[in-house]
Amino acid sequence: GARVAREIRDSIEGCPEDRVVVPTTPLDLASNASVAAFAREVSSTHARSLDVLVNNAGVNFLPESFTPEGIGVIAQINFLGPAVLTRLLEEPLSRAAERSGVAAVVHVSSVTHRYAAIAPDASAFLRTWEHGSYAASKLANVVFANECQRRWWDAGKRIVSVAVDPGAVFSNLWLRDAFFSKPPALFLLRKLYAPPTDGATAVVFACLVPFHEEGNEKSVDAEESGNADLSDGFNGSDANPKTSAAEAAAAAAGAYFPRDIPRESPKTKTKAEQETLCRSSRFRFYARGLFATKLVVRWGPKDVRDAKSRVEKMKWFARYAVWGVATLLCSALDWPMRRLFSTTAEVPSSPGSYDERTGAALWEEAGKAAGLAGR
Repeated sequence: GARVAREIRDSIEGCPEDRVVVPTTPLDLASNASVAAFAREVSSTHARSLDVLVNNAGVNFLPESFTPEGIGVIAQINFLGPAVLTRLLEEPLSRAAERSGVAAVVHVSSVTHRYAAIAPDASAFLRTWEHGSYAASKLANVVFANECQRRWWDAGKRIVSVAVDPGAVFSNLWLRDAFFSKPPALFLLRKLYAPPTDGATAVVFACLVPFHEEGNEKSVDAEESGNADLSDGFNGSDANPKTSAAEAAAAAAGAYFPRDIPRESPKTKTKAEQETLCRSSRFRFYARGLFATKLVVRWGPKDVRDAKSRVEKMKWFARYAVWGVATLLCSALDWPMRRLFSTTAEVPSSPGSYDERTGAALWEEAGKAAGLAGR
């Protein structure tokens, strides 16, 4: 963290030392007490300037183990810890949104959320090992992101909650598994899966879209008031400081900075239509490359809980098998074909990720763990 902070400062001309800092309190997502201590420091040092929160935790291939509170470690690190952090940082995020018009929370998920289920309920997902799998935790990330978006915007808070699938990325996660950490599997993963710097592209994109939309909205207001400057903030001299800082952060990490965020021309829409576009409370999910194609997005196996009869379950497993093979092929081709399929796009998440009852249950579980029960 300190190294990245230094590289970001070095890449921004005239950046003061205290502009990019690393909290001194360590963050252990396996411990809610550690999460609470970290949140207290961030809330005190960034009380009015927490514009973006990225929940990027991801572990897998761990031996069966539970926290002292009885939560499966994979579910705790991948979902509950980040969810508790999100709930504890809601106030500084809200204040930042009030000041600058918008704040963003990005939840990093995975294509595996498309075949997972949180069953039989949120409690079982958190407290039983077989239900708290990696795939289920990535689905929980999306369901919780959706619930955050619904609650915050219903409450009139301009905090945008989105989820993103960064694609097939070769990270340290694979090195925990006895099979994938050795040749020939390790060789294939290194050659066929994208480096983390590429995976960061979709995450940076998801972070910046809300600010870009906010800038579009302000340009509409300026045009209608007769003070319009329609130059593109990503390329002109009037670049948004937040996107400029994000571009520098992406450069320091070696990640591509997305300049192709769609920009609606204010001349093509009325103010009411622009407000619908920019202020939309809809939940957004982003994916990149082949993981944003219809093959992966539209032809998934749906929610297994919808299969009631034996015949329906057989059909579900058959569809899952076909889709799984196709998605595995996509994961092997995604990085090699990056030049042809490089777009990060908004796509539908899995049908199960829109389950409001499960979303409410996960919100409450995070609230209890954060000491915010009933809020």
